[in-house]
Amino acid sequence: MLTVHPHLPVKNVKELIALAKSKPDQLIYASTGNGTSPHMLMEMFKWMTGTSMVHVPYKGQAPSVIDQISGQVQLAFNTRSASFPTSRPESSGRWRSRPKSASRPC
Repeated sequence: MLTVHPHLPVKNVKELIALAKSKPDQLIYASTGNGTSPHMLMEMFKWMTGTSMVHVPYKGQAPSVIDQISGQVQLAFNTRSASFPTSRPESSGRWRSRPKSASRPC
């Protein structure tokens, strides 16, 4: 699940891509470590969209989620189980999960 910090001015993936292209190497994304699935997912996302972002590897999902909620990093691919407690942006405001694609909801 792609999650973004609520201070990022994006509502869907298309807007996220546009923002990343307009600010190369200014968005910071978290992963659960070098070579992990979240890291590879973001690398594939960057390659497919032609964007450039800064990678910050963490030793596990808990520290990466904490830093994303606190705003230290702006986005990450997280598991549903890690995202569930904070995935209701209307009520928590901690982060936005499942940004909608330009063509259809996730």
